[in-house]
Amino acid sequence: MQNFIVVKHTIKYLCFSLALFFYSSVEAQVKVIPFAHSHNDYTRKIPLHNALENGFLSVEVDVFYRDGKFLVAHTVLGIRKNKTIEELYLKPLKKIIGVNNGKVYTNSDAVLEVMIDTKGSWTPEQLRELESHLLVYKELFVVYENGVATTAPVKVLLSGGGYLHWVKNDNPRLFSVDAGMGEIASEYSSDLMCRNSAPYSSFFKWKGRGTMPENEKEKLLQLCKEAKEHNRRIRFWGCPNNNNVWRELLAAGAGWINVDKLEKFQQFYWVEFLPSQPAFNCCPRF
Repeated sequence: MQNFIVVKHTIKYLCFSLALFFYSSVEAQVKVIPFAHSHNDYTRKIPLHNALENGFLSVEVDVFYRDGKFLVAHTVLGIRKNKTIEELYLKPLKKIIGVNNGKVYTNSDAVLEVMIDTKGSWTPEQLRELESHLLVYKELFVVYENGVATTAPVKVLLSGGGYLHWVKNDNPRLFSVDAGMGEIASEYSSDLMCRNSAPYSSFFKWKGRGTMPENEKEKLLQLCKEAKEHNRRIRFWGCPNNNNVWRELLAAGAGWINVDKLEKFQQFYWVEFLPSQPAFNCCPRF
């Protein structure tokens, strides 16, 4: 049994090392996609790494609090004691950024956003415990003090507008917030409430067949315009993952594209969408 445990941990270490080597060896050729959000990133074959090898700049991590640990899973049934935010994200990020001289991507200074979607009921004390846990890796994270952001390669967001009241007066402040679409025009600064999200189905019925109805396109353009006016980025989760829907969201100026099919989106963006949009600015419009 002891030999089995040793072999098991050796295999796990080798798999992680190979993943890190693979990422580090190819990422110099990776082109960053400023709008790409890896939805439920922890469900990938290799969490974090698959998003980075496709040039994504945002990853979503669902986290449960259990007995002082921060466990990554979508539901209670998916909880595994070895799948912690530290093992799946913090340690790999520290290694990658160390290899890349303080950057997530060696060919870009772009900041990676890690959006934490807290699952279950959380107390303010548990959130502070998460904050302390993350700040063990303080050199990785953007921190806001007196309204000024430190220079760092990773930014942390909390999903849910309810957290605004918990963190708005923090100084220094680690967390930014992903709030609801109805709060775009609120008085909160864009560094505190930097993105706004809602279900795609709350606004649109079109799933990508044929052309987008004019009334829905107008609604999309209006939401994107309002977000830009307030220096925020919007995201529609649960959107159909097909080229036609992605094309409309990108063309309208949606800040983040909620993606489940990473490679398919990456191919679509560089091979099909950009060549057909010569005037499109591939850098963030914010």
